Amino acid sequence: MAGVFAGLAAGSKLTGAGAALVTAGVSLCATGPDWPAARRRFLGIGALAFALAMPWYVRNLLLIGNPFYPLGNTLLGQPPAMLASEYYGTGHGVWALLRSPFEVLFAGEAFDKGWSLGPAYLALLPLGIWRTVRTKTGRLAAGTLLVWWLFWFFSSQQTRLLLPVAPIAAALAAVGAGWALSSTARSVRWAAAGTLSLATAVGLAVALLAAAVNAPAAIGRQSAATFLRRTSWHYVAFENANRLLPADARVAVVGLGANNLYYLDRPAAFFESRPSLATMRAMNLSHVLDIDDCPLPATNDAGATLWSGAYPLVRSRLQGGVDRIQCARLRTVAPDQIIPAIASANAGL
Repeated sequence: MAGVFAGLAAGSKLTGAGAALVTAGVSLCATGPDWPAARRRFLGIGALAFALAMPWYVRNLLLIGNPFYPLGNTLLGQPPAMLASEYYGTGHGVWALLRSPFEVLFAGEAFDKGWSLGPAYLALLPLGIWRTVRTKTGRLAAGTLLVWWLFWFFSSQQTRLLLPVAPIAAALAAVGAGWALSSTARSVRWAAAGTLSLATAVGLAVALLAAAVNAPAAIGRQSAATFLRRTSWHYVAFENANRLLPADARVAVVGLGANNLYYLDRPAAFFESRPSLATMRAMNLSHVLDIDDCPLPATNDAGATLWSGAYPLVRSRLQGGVDRIQCARLRTVAPDQIIPAIASANAGL
């Protein structure tokens, strides 16, 4: 079962591949010192996870040219791609690493709603580690949390990317809570009860708010398109591109925060700035979708504008509000700038 779930995670998201590797590593350590059995378990989990995830990586290779997109783009001669459309966290240095467990809670917006984790992890997890560190299971749990925290810290510090290890953290925090609630010191018992009550209140508030935002779409009272226009950045631009692009279009999506290409149902590549003629020719790109802060810069190429518009970016999916207004423009690449096959595809527009 570990291999099955690890493979499903790895096939769903690249961070899931990290979780799969951690799972296999934990299985290796947990079975030791019977190392022959440990190796068999490690290889068995790894092989099953690899087999389940592999079709999705092959799909990436065929459609994009990189099985691990966006990782390793430059090694494969492709444009570099951001891991996230926004910068998260407060830094990547040693001091930022030491501060991060506290800042996730107390400077939560920098980590995309880090406050939603509540105070129980921060207060009770260290107690749980202290109570279990002498056991093999406790050391494995603490080591797994440390490895994942480092992976999270040096990749993209989004609160949601901590979810794969939340059950492990919750189990250790529960051990800490059990010890604190049974302590002979009244102050420790009251502190533990207060922490758990506050964490419960935060969890209920977040759950109710999420239900209020998402329920209309979940029960069919709001269409998927309306929901995405309201909650997801740049969906408006991709929706109009899907409506206007020919079936064989290949698109350069240009803009610092516009790398959520899963909304675009044509082959596409993301660029932080307008690609050069040589790049467009090499990648057979037929259209350019510019997405950036208003106003968009004027273009001096001979391509035709198929659509342009402006739309608000939601400040928070849960809390609403407007972050800023964004502009988008869909253009064809001029026929003399692309290879003949793509030029003929554009000629009918």
